[in-house]
Amino acid sequence: MSEKNMKISINDVGVSNEFSIKIRIDSLIKKFFDENIIDKKSREQLYSWRSQDTKLSVSNWSKNAAYNDLQKKIKFLKQTILQYVKIDHIYKQKLGNLELLRTQQEQKDWDDIKCTIALYDKNFSHGQLGYVSFILNSSLCISEQLMAQDSYAIQLLLAEMLHFIS
Repeated sequence: MSEKNMKISINDVGVSNEFSIKIRIDSLIKKFFDENIIDKKSREQLYSWRSQDTKLSVSNWSKNAAYNDLQKKIKFLKQTILQYVKIDHIYKQKLGNLELLRTQQEQKDWDDIKCTIALYDKNFSHGQLGYVSFILNSSLCISEQLMAQDSYAIQLLLAEMLHFIS
């Protein structure tokens, strides 16, 4: 398969019907680690997710039994993300300089954050590139079990980020 990046479209209803995937997620994880965006433990967790599923090379997802379930999970993840991020401020920031809305109690809850990943969405911020902070933490009402099992959604989110930072 070609090593070139292939764009994945994520929109309000999920993942578009027209895409094929060849993801260089390993290089993205290395980039995060080298730039101190994630720690060693988070890096190993992401590598674990990366190795759990090899079906991402399948190009015809419309016939994949997991496709519709994946759409629902992506939509759920996006809705959860939006609850915790100040969109009108984020688009002005560069990757690595994201600010989150935090109350004192939230700050305490977020001391255990393992990883921060950005998700690109062309619909945010009046047509400009929107950077949405995706906090990989069970305190955001996303269970660790879901995250551990949902390698499709996790890798798609990583792939979308890889598309615009590589």
